Amino acid sequence: MIPKIIFKVSWVHNLMFDENRYINKQERKKPKYSPKEGTELLKKSKLFIDYFNSNSEKILKLIANKSGFYWKEDKIIVYISDTVPNSYEDPLTLKYQENRECMHLVLIHELIHRNVPENLQNSVTDKERETWVEVISKEIYDILNINCPEYPGLDIRNVNKFDKPKEQSLKEYLYKTMN
Repeated sequence: MIPKIIFKVSWVHNLMFDENRYINKQERKKPKYSPKEGTELLKKSKLFIDYFNSNSEKILKLIANKSGFYWKEDKIIVYISDTVPNSYEDPLTLKYQENRECMHLVLIHELIHRNVPENLQNSVTDKERETWVEVISKEIYDILNINCPEYPGLDIRNVNKFDKPKEQSLKEYLYKTMN
């Protein structure tokens, strides 16, 4: 099963992270972030959403193939926010960026986190978990020819030095190395 990706802009979600709300609490009489801003964010995000949706099935199949794990969800809601400090996988929240290639990379990264079983991710260090995700991410980026020089994850985690063969899924690799 390949999940359906549903993009949303949540006023409450953006309001929670509106940085201006936390700078000077005495002046905070009403929230800065408004539903109108959410509508504008959705309009700004439309190019990215269309761009992702045109390849979503291919990307989701690649993630399952490269990780070796089936999707367990039939739909995944992706909240787009321009107020969060960074993106995260649960609930899947994508920080809006003008560069849609970078947004694409980050969304793939977060979707891989959603695909790899949580108990497996929780059984290792943050560094190991992020390295696994970045190795799968890089393989997918290379296949789709996606590039974002501002994206630091691949260099930080030295994914080119990871010894998993590209034709092997993460699940197969872990099974062989952990047993």
